[in-house]
Amino acid sequence: MFKMLITTGLCAVGSGSFIQTQYSAVALMNSRSFSKHYAVLLLCLSGVGLWTTAIGIALAWQISGEILLAAALVLYFYLHWAKKGLGLFKLVAGLGGFLKGAELVLQRQSILFSALGESEFHFLLADGRFPAQICWLVVAFVLTLLIGIESWAVIVGLVLLIAGSLSLNGAVAIVLGEMLAHGWLLWWRSRKMNQDVQTTTKAYALVNTVGLVIAFFAAGLFRNGFIWTFSLGSNQLIEKSWQFLSMYLLIVIVQCLTVLTWGHYAAKKKVGEVQTGEYFPTQWISRGLISVGILDFIIQKLNERLDLLSAQQNALNTKDRAQIPAAFLKIHEREIAQLALWLPLAVDGRNKKPFEPRA
Repeated sequence: MFKMLITTGLCAVGSGSFIQTQYSAVALMNSRSFSKHYAVLLLCLSGVGLWTTAIGIALAWQISGEILLAAALVLYFYLHWAKKGLGLFKLVAGLGGFLKGAELVLQRQSILFSALGESEFHFLLADGRFPAQICWLVVAFVLTLLIGIESWAVIVGLVLLIAGSLSLNGAVAIVLGEMLAHGWLLWWRSRKMNQDVQTTTKAYALVNTVGLVIAFFAAGLFRNGFIWTFSLGSNQLIEKSWQFLSMYLLIVIVQCLTVLTWGHYAAKKKVGEVQTGEYFPTQWISRGLISVGILDFIIQKLNERLDLLSAQQNALNTKDRAQIPAAFLKIHEREIAQLALWLPLAVDGRNKKPFEPRA
């Protein structure tokens, strides 16, 4: 169990993404190319991938984004010349872009204030009461379903909080709304897959919701008992950033612990030998929703599976076919046809360059 936890934990850290870890876990489970225990544990540890966002919050206004963007440019040319993956480049460039964007927004906060003025919307942003929190949670949930971008709520919440336009409670609410939506969006996008995936993702979305509700009330208690006594001196900018970071880490930890508790039992649930459903969409690959290492492993295993199924089919004579139920033969033939169509599309999506336009 300890080895399993270390392996999946490192995989989640290496991904550096909440969404990518979730979809990689579902892809593993859907393809049945590895143990279900690892897939469920990886799904439960998806919150670990948010370490990149946490670092962004911690470094905001502490280091110039231009430095990291310049480093990312040099790194890109080196990795391109060395024909290596661009994962590190994306990480540094993303962090640099976030820090530079935070600097620009802070420099132009007067424009934000003049645009919002004394409108009711501005007062609602600054309102930290429970009804306003629920309002912003729902808004963040709906917006995430529409745009599907990871950590957008963290960026918006941090910037508006520092600018003084959003209450700390409101910032917590939109972060919760985004994380809540990602869980249900994962279930919706997995609804046509095999029965095991459908059951697991639906249960995960429900437990994720429970965990975030617990985190919501835990954040309230934490704020009342600790945040307002925490001070970094006269630097209000850093103080607000670290207050927000402490709330954010609390949410992630509570969510992780809740889904891990569920995952302990979900991983033990037996999987049916015969299942129907589609393989995960190749659009997940083109959108970068699955980590490259896991994708390569899945493609390798499914190629081996296709070879095995084809060999089994060719080895069957007329007499053997007569002894096998027609329903099983049909499932066997349908899976061969599915894999024969799916694998070339998956390989094509995998081999496309990061900045090459998608068809």
